Amino acid sequence: MENIEYVRPQDIEKRSFAIISKELEEKGIVLPKEQELVTKRAIHTSADFDYAKTMTYSAHAVGIAKKLIQNGADIVTDTNMALAGVNKKELALEVIERLKNEYPDADCTLEYDQAWKLLVSVRLAAQCTDARVNVVVKGLFEKYPNIKYAASTKRIVNSVNNNSLQGFLFSKDILHMSRVHTFDILDRVGGGDSFTAGILHGILNDMESSQTVEFATCASALKHSIRGDINMVDLKQVETLMNFGVENINR
Repeated sequence: MENIEYVRPQDIEKRSFAIISKELEEKGIVLPKEQELVTKRAIHTSADFDYAKTMTYSAHAVGIAKKLIQNGADIVTDTNMALAGVNKKELALEVIERLKNEYPDADCTLEYDQAWKLLVSVRLAAQCTDARVNVVVKGLFEKYPNIKYAASTKRIVNSVNNNSLQGFLFSKDILHMSRVHTFDILDRVGGGDSFTAGILHGILNDMESSQTVEFATCASALKHSIRGDINMVDLKQVETLMNFGVENINR
């Protein structure tokens, strides 16, 4: 086990592309600049270097595709891999810019002076009016003026017995997001507690915020496969899910 190298999930893609670039260079293959990232992405997802020779493009295909996407064209896909490849931070910035252009005079009725306060207020606003939230949070923020972290999850109900879960951790004015984990449900009880415990574990062990929210989301996902209130998994199982996927979990 000493020879196993553990690579953080967010570093896997970066490492893969570096390996692909080196391999292509050693093979003497130079990809057209416009098509380079697309072809490398195909190699990355398939581990098949033949794509460097066999992929063909219609004239100006990449440029046309970029313009279509920028103009709001729909993308139809039958895999979650394409969604995983979307740079969500860049997408969010693009959405914000478009909203600013479309609604230049828009204003927020929630009162806040720090980003994390807006995050809390938005969550509360799902339950009542913005005016009521402004009243409630005033005392809340006065009582807890030095909040360093805010965490939450987003659940997607695919069916009665199958859900997807993504975790969020707001720290130092940065929103960190986990990967989306999809799983079959044996018991939902304790899923939220497991996520909270995972966040606390990461903070107390000085984990990076991106790792903390990934750890917490994986812990919660695993709890859904266990009956009862207690998350009967160990540290190794959570880390295995983080780094290698659910198929490598042994019980």
